[in-house]
Amino acid sequence: NHTNMGFKKDILPKVLFNKITKFYQQNRKEQITETGATGFIEGNNISETGSSMVELTQSLRDEIHNSLKTDLELWSGIKLKSTFVYGIRIYHNGATLKEHRDRIDSHIVSAIINVDQEINEDWPLTIEDNYYRQHEVYLKPGEVLFYEGARLMHGRPKPLDGASFANIFCHFKPES
Repeated sequence: NHTNMGFKKDILPKVLFNKITKFYQQNRKEQITETGATGFIEGNNISETGSSMVELTQSLRDEIHNSLKTDLELWSGIKLKSTFVYGIRIYHNGATLKEHRDRIDSHIVSAIINVDQEINEDWPLTIEDNYYRQHEVYLKPGEVLFYEGARLMHGRPKPLDGASFANIFCHFKPES
């Protein structure tokens, strides 16, 4: 454990959120079917994928890492090394995310940024804390969840009821 509970909800800096939102609106039509999450994300039927991806520029990836690093270091109590920032994952109607733990080599301390959502019903992230208690966490656009991804089981087992739910995932590992 690096933190008491294992996760914490916060607000993304407004300047960064505005930049991400602008990028998303300008590039949303360029989304491609996501294949890297096969086995974790399921669509609502056999022929439909559960998610697509809008790739980020390297400069925006770096800005997200740099913006979150200090807050994640303060929260976790450890010096962190940036590992991955994925693009904007857009979950589609009926999608589920199987409960899982993240990669132990690179996803130790992580953040989920909610970018946008077009939903009929709130879509919770189910996550266990460091005491193995289950929680449902609800994110709104501009909110971010810090979490110990490689340690805690998390997922979205309830199907998405809505057109889309867009997140960015940002990951770090201890410096040494």
